[in-house]
Amino acid sequence: MSLLSFHWISETFKTGNCRPLEKSDLLPNDEDNKTKALTEKLQILWHEEKEMRQKCGKKPRLWICTWKLLPFKEIFTIVILSMAEIICRLLRPILLGIILSNLASQNQDKTMMYACAVLLGVTLVGHRTLQEFQEGHVIDLLSNDLQRMELAPRWFFDMILFMFSTPVIIYLFLNLFQWEALSGLLFFPCLVPYFFFVSFVVGKLRRQTAEVTDKRIALMNELVSGVRAVKTQAWEQNYEEKVKGIRRQEISKIRAKSLTISSIEAMVFCTASSAAFISVLCLLKSNWHLTPAKAFMLLSFMNLSKDTFSLFLGKGFQIIFEATVSLTRIEEFLLLEDLPSLFSDSQVSNSFVENGDSEDKTSNTLLEEKKEQSKANKNESELATESEERNQELHSYNSEEALVVSNLSYKMIKGEGKYILEDISFVTPRSTLTAICGQVGSGKSTLLCAIAGQLNLSSGTVQYPRALVYVPQVPWLFSGTIKENILFSAPYNPEWYSTVVEACALKEDIELFPDADETIIGQKGVALSGGQKARVSLARAVYSCADVYVLDDPLSAVDQKVGDQIFEKCICGLLDDKITVLVSHHSRYLQKADQIVVLDNGRVKEILTPKLSQTNDTDDILSNSVIGEFEGEKGSPNSKSPSEKSQGLEIPEEDRVIGNLSFRLYWDYFRSGLHPVLLIGLIVLSLLIQPAVIFPDIWLSYLSKKTLKQQQKFNNLVIYSSAIAVSLVLATIRIALFFLVALRASQRLHDKMVKAVLHAKLLFFDTNPTGRILNRFSRDIGCIDEQLPQYSIICIQYLFFVLSGALIPAFANPWLLLVLFPILLTFGLFTRYYLKTSRELKRLESICRSPVFSHFSETMAGLDTIRTSGMEEEFMEEFYRHQDVHNQAFIMVFESTRWFGLRVDTLCVIFLTCVALASVGFAMDPAIAGLSLSYVMESLGSAQFGTRYFSEVENFMTSVERVMTYANLESEPGYETEALPPTSWPRDGHLTFRDVTMTYYKGGPQVLKEMSLIIEGKSRVGVVGRTGAGKSSVVAALLRMPDAQGDVIIDGIRINDINLQASRRCISVLDQIPILFSGSLRRNIDPMDQHEDANVWAALEDVQLKSFVEGLSGQLDYELLERGANLSVGERQLVCLARTLMQNNRIVILDEPTAHVDPITEQTIWKTVHEKLKNCTVITIAHRLDTIKDCDMVLVVREGEVAEFGTFDSLVGKEGGVLAGIVQTAKDS
Repeated sequence: MSLLSFHWISETFKTGNCRPLEKSDLLPNDEDNKTKALTEKLQILWHEEKEMRQKCGKKPRLWICTWKLLPFKEIFTIVILSMAEIICRLLRPILLGIILSNLASQNQDKTMMYACAVLLGVTLVGHRTLQEFQEGHVIDLLSNDLQRMELAPRWFFDMILFMFSTPVIIYLFLNLFQWEALSGLLFFPCLVPYFFFVSFVVGKLRRQTAEVTDKRIALMNELVSGVRAVKTQAWEQNYEEKVKGIRRQEISKIRAKSLTISSIEAMVFCTASSAAFISVLCLLKSNWHLTPAKAFMLLSFMNLSKDTFSLFLGKGFQIIFEATVSLTRIEEFLLLEDLPSLFSDSQVSNSFVENGDSEDKTSNTLLEEKKEQSKANKNESELATESEERNQELHSYNSEEALVVSNLSYKMIKGEGKYILEDISFVTPRSTLTAICGQVGSGKSTLLCAIAGQLNLSSGTVQYPRALVYVPQVPWLFSGTIKENILFSAPYNPEWYSTVVEACALKEDIELFPDADETIIGQKGVALSGGQKARVSLARAVYSCADVYVLDDPLSAVDQKVGDQIFEKCICGLLDDKITVLVSHHSRYLQKADQIVVLDNGRVKEILTPKLSQTNDTDDILSNSVIGEFEGEKGSPNSKSPSEKSQGLEIPEEDRVIGNLSFRLYWDYFRSGLHPVLLIGLIVLSLLIQPAVIFPDIWLSYLSKKTLKQQQKFNNLVIYSSAIAVSLVLATIRIALFFLVALRASQRLHDKMVKAVLHAKLLFFDTNPTGRILNRFSRDIGCIDEQLPQYSIICIQYLFFVLSGALIPAFANPWLLLVLFPILLTFGLFTRYYLKTSRELKRLESICRSPVFSHFSETMAGLDTIRTSGMEEEFMEEFYRHQDVHNQAFIMVFESTRWFGLRVDTLCVIFLTCVALASVGFAMDPAIAGLSLSYVMESLGSAQFGTRYFSEVENFMTSVERVMTYANLESEPGYETEALPPTSWPRDGHLTFRDVTMTYYKGGPQVLKEMSLIIEGKSRVGVVGRTGAGKSSVVAALLRMPDAQGDVIIDGIRINDINLQASRRCISVLDQIPILFSGSLRRNIDPMDQHEDANVWAALEDVQLKSFVEGLSGQLDYELLERGANLSVGERQLVCLARTLMQNNRIVILDEPTAHVDPITEQTIWKTVHEKLKNCTVITIAHRLDTIKDCDMVLVVREGEVAEFGTFDSLVGKEGGVLAGIVQTAKDS
């Protein structure tokens, strides 16, 4: 009984009415219904389905697998309960007819009528209870699927099972009425093609909407991930308009879909009257007198048929079509080709071979068009000879003792296109270091991805001992502590951990953090510098104790002393007995490798054995030296002691509003879509339409008391038919207007949220995971777009019918008010009791959903690292945990509505029984009694549905609440400042820092401390200092990220006094890690579309990319993937340099832009900078000495202060100077 009555959730309601619910209050799921168990079952079923379908040459179907997830026992239970429900539903019109016939009879059988009155109420609660039990159980079993599939199971069963009631209804019609009455019943099957067509249209629009939504979410993902670049370049308005443009396309599709749905929603409530009219018309034409008993029995049967055809088929088709679209999209994803498995406990050697073309969507393409030049340096015969010699050498090695790459080739495009990697062969024995180098776009990163098993090879093999670890060029860190990122779920070994931290030069950095290695580093390691991220990523790989290490240029982001320490102690120390492959551009490291593989356009140009050479020439030292650690810094009096450590970066829990949803929230929501005066007019119009909707049934009651001749009068029938037509049209208009207002509100809220997020402070992005932010733009906006309007209009419709069902009997028999008022009071108190818990459950469900998105987002960003570290299972387990918690909340939200519905039905039964007994006891007029009982059965049966839908509306209003929270985020100061600088500003680029102090967050350390300096216009300034000294903070102060205390003055204007975007727009930044966005190449170079194509081509020529772009398909219109993934890092950097040149600003900031490029590309960048930016103020954040030796001035930063500022020569010649010490250290090394 506890399961059948949902009593098991009652304790949760008691708790929810005493205090806000927490995650600990959620009830656990059954073991069989946990995410992992269901996923494993589905994987097995999907594998079997694929194998079976492949034998037949057919496409596997996911819906078959999801259907098989339901045990036969459960399906059998559902069928039995549904059949019992059908019986209860069919008894209702029969019992109604018996009561009305006895009321009209001279010989009334009071006992029979009282029994029928009581039984009528019992059938109502009986069928509701059975329905709630079966729906709840199905959702409990299938709640782990996607949002649009959550509704499909219960609607599917309703569609199938309630159709079985149709033959029984036809049989009863033939026995209770003449065969002419079937004409009205046939009206419903005639609607099925229409419902099917409308559902097909809705499904098609759903597919189109999903495609546009995908674009919008993908763009928002890029913007949130690259928000620093967007703010730095002052592109907020540009990308805001781009998002809004996509949003307008999305809304247009949703609007078309909603207007299409409005016809179905209107028919759900009007088709019964239409069908009854057709039957009445045919019966009257055959001279069949319509009595009140027959009339309302007929109307009751039509309402029953309406549920089957209009509700379950009309709405069901729509939901099933949408679920089918979702299933199809999931099928397409599941059918993508899997990567080869990297880890096998049963095999000593991992070898993966792919013969035949394969496709990969995430690799660097290095652009097939370049491969035509791959044989420019050697002819075919020379290449073939060398390849044969290499192959003979490869066969001599055992894969247990070496990494063997043999004839490796890779194409990005399946079955076509040119090779990105072609015929690559080399071997790296154990205890050796192989260095890989080559120009930008030569295939270095792609080769490492292939070795790491992240590509499906076209041909060739890669063999190596048991465990391989891959360190990507762009470090990936997850939101956790430093220690958690290094351990990566491995057991903690204190001695080995300390050794790894020391070898990766992290010990001193960790000591300076507020909580040492327990410091939370935030989303993507935002609390760390670029060099620290690279070292933590490397430490994670080393700690894993693998056999093979594939390192993609991890030393480019660190300074010389740190780099040398890592190379000597880690790569040549801890990894001395390992197989190591290292990508690097630094000759100091290449010279110490055992062999160097030189790549050129995807092929091995040559394999060298380096000869160590030494030189005392200062310039040679400078050209390969990186800014080292300051002498004496370890004991510096300015160093922070543990007691002086600042407050660490805190990652807050997701915001949660507690308590009732205010009327103001509803008012603000609807006011967003319509002017308040028009909104009030719409409410009044909706109220006035309701009498028109119920008038046809009132007219039927009036006709049933007339004689046959009066019933057959033309005028009476015209009024009847006109009333039905008007009610249908007005109901459709009411629904359509509501949808339009709701969609307009949704569009405005979304646009307001986009603007607020793009204008938010950087701290917001640092402390909120990407998944949490995207959750607002995906799930929450999705709810507001489609679910909230649909549920709201259904709730309103039910509300009107409940009022009708309560007021009509009260007008007919005022004594019923004595029963109605207590029931309404009880209903109100009960609703309040329910809503207080249900809204908190929904809020909790929304909060529990965000970790699922965040974890998924982090996992996608670090797939390469996760796969090569063999951590797939651990991350899947964590996903299961997050999803299980969300499922607990989701199931309780769903079951709470069923708990409430059952109890509301009890009140409905009491009122229905009272109306029925009053009809008998007061010997009411049969026509009035029929109208009253008919509306009580249909309308008050809707009471729990209406309240349940209102609960769902409240639940979805929490999405509005969450969106409004983001729409009102605190923006960076300066966006609303109207003061603008002169058009020609800045003319010289003269910079003044006056007592500038800055912290990134409240309670955080002072990254700049009363810094004062003057930078002359059109000068070149190098900024040096060790990691964390404050170099990037100088740039942050210039860009007002955030606004600093003190004065930053550009050409006489204090930047804090002018518009924020205007101040940022005058500064160009070329960052260490290039940021590009999906879209055309041209749009990435000229996002504001301010220049002619000729100017774009000129900029490309300046950075030596013109010939490269000319070889691309589409040239300037060449489409880049997200983050420019189909370009190498070096190519992306050159594109960003071209963009910098196009901006033509007087102040340019270069944040070590050559860190990830080869020497030739580096020369190209610096040559372009010197030639094209000679009239600009250029501030260069440098790691290498050769970067700053030609600068006019050098700024040495230490702990946020100006340690030294002067010319390079003067500082180098300064006895005891900091820079002089760095140069001396470089010479000594």
